[in-house]
Amino acid sequence: MKTSTWRILAIVGLTLIWLTSLLFWNILSGTVARAQSPDRPTTTPTNTPTSMPGPPTLIAPSTGVTLLQPVPPDEWLFQWSARTGPCYSTLTADGPNGWKISAYVQYKPNYEYHYTRTAEFPPSASGQWNWHVRVQCPSGGNDSKVRTFYLVTTTLINLEYLPIIIQ
Repeated sequence: MKTSTWRILAIVGLTLIWLTSLLFWNILSGTVARAQSPDRPTTTPTNTPTSMPGPPTLIAPSTGVTLLQPVPPDEWLFQWSARTGPCYSTLTADGPNGWKISAYVQYKPNYEYHYTRTAEFPPSASGQWNWHVRVQCPSGGNDSKVRTFYLVTTTLINLEYLPIIIQ
């Protein structure tokens, strides 16, 4: 490159640096002048987190439904709507005799959880299950109402009908 080209590039570069520093100096000096002004109170900027979320709305499974064993190809699909943003949900399903399902669920593109098992639940898990979710955001959390569904294990069905077949 020729010397004149380098000089032009240097002048353009220095001009850009000067304009950038002038812009930042004006921004900073304006902030400093306001902070030092005796007739204006000094304020400290704070982060504004997501507002307190409302309670989640449960969608599925509906109240009182009887679900099949969650062994593939079947599954339990839990769906709900809740506050999005920097929030997440926790799902809890409590069954009989201490059976429990817990899951941490991120919003992608909705709140849902697919539950499956490699083996069927035993008869001790048969009966009423209660499920609910909690949405948690930076400013706090909120709980949904509780819904009920039922599980009838195939083992229990076979045991109930077995005496009828033998007699």
